Amino acid sequence: MCQPARQTSTDTPQHWHCALQSLGALVAVWAIFIFAVQEYTTGSNYPLSAGKAVGSRVVRCLLDLLACGTVVLLLRGWILNVVLLGSSMALSVLVVYYEYFGRTLSFTTITHHFNEGWAVGAYAVGLLRWPSFSLIVSAAIALLILARWKNRHPIPRRRRFRLCALCAAGYALLAVVSTQFLDANRKLRTFATVDRLAMTNGYLLTWYGEWSYLDGEALLARALEAAKIKRDRLTPVEAPVPLDDKVVMIQVESLEFDVLGFEFEGRPVMPFLRDLSRRCMLYRITPVHKSGSCDADFSMLMNLNPGSDVTPYAVPDFDFSRSIAVHARKAGYRSAFFHGNDRSFFNRGAAIDRMGFDLALFREDLESQYSLTSRHWGISDRDVLAVSSRLLNADAGRVLHFIITLTSHGPFNFLEPRDRELFSTPANMREHYLNSMRFVDTQLKTYVGSLPEGSLVILYGDHASHVDYGQGSFTRGREYVPFLVCRVGADLARLQRTRGLDIAMSGELTTLDAAGYIWSLFRVSDSEDSARALEPVRSTPP
Repeated sequence: MCQPARQTSTDTPQHWHCALQSLGALVAVWAIFIFAVQEYTTGSNYPLSAGKAVGSRVVRCLLDLLACGTVVLLLRGWILNVVLLGSSMALSVLVVYYEYFGRTLSFTTITHHFNEGWAVGAYAVGLLRWPSFSLIVSAAIALLILARWKNRHPIPRRRRFRLCALCAAGYALLAVVSTQFLDANRKLRTFATVDRLAMTNGYLLTWYGEWSYLDGEALLARALEAAKIKRDRLTPVEAPVPLDDKVVMIQVESLEFDVLGFEFEGRPVMPFLRDLSRRCMLYRITPVHKSGSCDADFSMLMNLNPGSDVTPYAVPDFDFSRSIAVHARKAGYRSAFFHGNDRSFFNRGAAIDRMGFDLALFREDLESQYSLTSRHWGISDRDVLAVSSRLLNADAGRVLHFIITLTSHGPFNFLEPRDRELFSTPANMREHYLNSMRFVDTQLKTYVGSLPEGSLVILYGDHASHVDYGQGSFTRGREYVPFLVCRVGADLARLQRTRGLDIAMSGELTTLDAAGYIWSLFRVSDSEDSARALEPVRSTPP
């Protein structure tokens, strides 16, 4: 049995055996931990031949072992413990990001959206699944125990540095071969994705490839390529709705489809939206959610597919001049944009300014121009909706308002005590979420009730909440949100040609399909199309 080495016995065969045992155990467990997280969060389901799939994993496994061996041999004592704990925390971040977005965390995302990630960090950590959390904590504890064992059996300095040099040289050689020839990082400039290359090269080498090859020009090229993907499957089969002088588009934060009909203690959580949906054209769609929570508004504002590398608002030199504001202006509409968050959040401000809105009000503008007070991240939805209502009712012409809500953003703890209607002292994220959705429902009821008769209201969720609040169909990674087209004082449900059809409720439609339909409405101007919109519709398949 291995015993702690004495100062004079470090060269004995027994000590050397124990030292190698402890060293090998720590390196193996740490490398397996890293490999498992990489396997879970990178392109493990990417379609590859059997030989390529096995070869990629063999290369990554060797890279992990050599990297861990180098660090363990180089560091000792508390410094090694700090590195092991830091590694465990970094790996947990990769898991949290993957379980929320369903994709690999890229270096580009980190550098462009660190502030946004930090802001929602507590919420994201709260979404970490218990099995994942327990495995990460267990692995971290095991690493610290093995590090203590390894420190009790030190390898003589000269031998340790020789082994360290061998591991480092082996890692460097394999890294060069892999990133230059096997799965070359230069492919990132063209077609390769981060998750695919990380499947072979791991995170650090792939991130280095991003830093080397994904400059502003490359990001623009990839964003333009993604924008070529078109989805407009709703417009050809749905009745066009005649436009009114007042059109409002509302993107509701964290509004998922199931919460519309969810009941708490026999009462609906969102009674207004539930009842409104029965008088609206209603669809269950899959949100576009690739680079961040701003993907949905980008899709609606630009009628374009966003890329997955970075939020499209942060892509250098992207052309935002062909937005819905410009599109609606051709039909005679002035436009205004409202959001209670900062202009800098997800780089929205500069992009919105280039979209051609006649008025754009963010947190800073609402504070300075309307003397509104921020709380937590920004201005309450109650105040933002009130400003929109006041401006819209005061405008005698054609006007389009685009509103992004904020108060129901995760971690859903932005409400003041007086606004907590369902749970006065919420004890968990579920209760915070239901409180937030009831608050949004109440504010939307007041807002829609203030609009002129005949106003067209388009309302949709940006993405799901990822909160299991007891809805029954909770599946992490699967997102469905509502898309509603409503008219104040009218029943558009009877005009919906697709009502009762699979295309409306299956989730096969996306935010892009919804955007294509809304954009098409601004082209409906002649009497023939308007008359067609009022034709009887079938609620069931022929």
